[in-house]
Amino acid sequence: MRNINEGENESKRSPQSIVREVIQGGQSVMSADARADARFVESESVIAENILSILCVPLIIKERIAGAIYVDHRQARHLFSQKDLNFLEAFADQAAIAIENARLYEELEEARTRLSLENESLRREVLVEKHLDSVVGQSEAVAKIQFSIRKAASGNSTVLLRGESGSGKGLVARIIHNVSPRRNGPFIKFNCAALPETLAESELFGHEKGAFTGADRRKLGRFELANNGTIFLDEIGKVTLAIQAKLLRVVEDKEFERVGGTQTIKTDVKIIAATNLDIERAIDQGTFREDLYYRLNIIPLVMPPLRDRKDDIPLLAEHFIRKICRDLGIETKHLEPGVLDLFVRYNWPGNIRELEATLHRAIVMSNGDTITRNDFYGLFGDIVPASPDAGPVPMPGSLLNPVIGKMDITSDIYDEVMSSVDRQLIERALESSGGRIREAARRLGLAR
Repeated sequence: MRNINEGENESKRSPQSIVREVIQGGQSVMSADARADARFVESESVIAENILSILCVPLIIKERIAGAIYVDHRQARHLFSQKDLNFLEAFADQAAIAIENARLYEELEEARTRLSLENESLRREVLVEKHLDSVVGQSEAVAKIQFSIRKAASGNSTVLLRGESGSGKGLVARIIHNVSPRRNGPFIKFNCAALPETLAESELFGHEKGAFTGADRRKLGRFELANNGTIFLDEIGKVTLAIQAKLLRVVEDKEFERVGGTQTIKTDVKIIAATNLDIERAIDQGTFREDLYYRLNIIPLVMPPLRDRKDDIPLLAEHFIRKICRDLGIETKHLEPGVLDLFVRYNWPGNIRELEATLHRAIVMSNGDTITRNDFYGLFGDIVPASPDAGPVPMPGSLLNPVIGKMDITSDIYDEVMSSVDRQLIERALESSGGRIREAARRLGLAR
């Protein structure tokens, strides 16, 4: 603060030597006539600016000198008294407290934001195993996924997860983080399609106070919050070209600036991106940068659709039923015989997410301990038998010929063969009748 007359050149600055002396020495300076003061006879700025009266006090925050408050007057001598000095020192003490509180509040807000994002991520992942064995299944496709996860988690290379919606890309991203050396760092997720460009840029890179209307404080972005951990960029194919250019710099150099800021921020983060789009087609159409694609696609990992790994459906169904019943706080239910066969014949356009949601709905709506076909509310209504016009499968005349041809005929063979056939027929009748014994008996022509 200083005296400025109307029309005075506002480019004049306070003498830096005086401010520097106060900051270095930690002692207040007062001068009634700076032009005649022996301390400032060699100060070119005091002479050039015709500074007469000076007050300068240190700004001390927790025994650390953080700056100084400087006041001068360029028209009057002996303007400041000891009383003015005492007042300015008291003001500096209060200002220091306010500045420190503002700094602590900013740090608290940043910590709260970081914890909020961590908690959000944890809530989504609660009760979900996040290691290799949580990729449920025993098919060759699952074995390939688990192998790729190990490779992707071993280093800092970027990973691009591709596959249809609901195929498990989010779960795999979390597993990669949890089995990587960064497992103790944060896992920050961002859906690139959830926000418009201006908000997405602020969320990813953060912003400085005053960067735009409503930016009343500095905010850390997701890349900054993910430092020493992993950031998961879901639906990367939906970001605009402007943000793609900024992402390219982060992927290449691991540095960025906050919106409205000039300070370059370094971040140590592993980047996992995911998309269900045809990226190559998007590149041809000019909606996705080819150079960004090559940077992200260092380790590609393609998630197969559920229709291509139907051998895993029984294990997946069992896993989800246990999990859902546990979440609902009820006893584990079981599928009616024949339902798994319908599951295998259904195409599951929504993939694993649809399977889980379908089972959840059926469990809630079902009565008793068994989930029947009727609890799926027409989900399988469009599934047609393999031979709709063929009618019942005829009984081949030589059904047992290959087996009997290899048997030693003895007195007990008749009863043994007939007992085995009877058992298989009864089991099949029970399965086709939904476990209803009376209906199975009717179909077999047996009276009860």
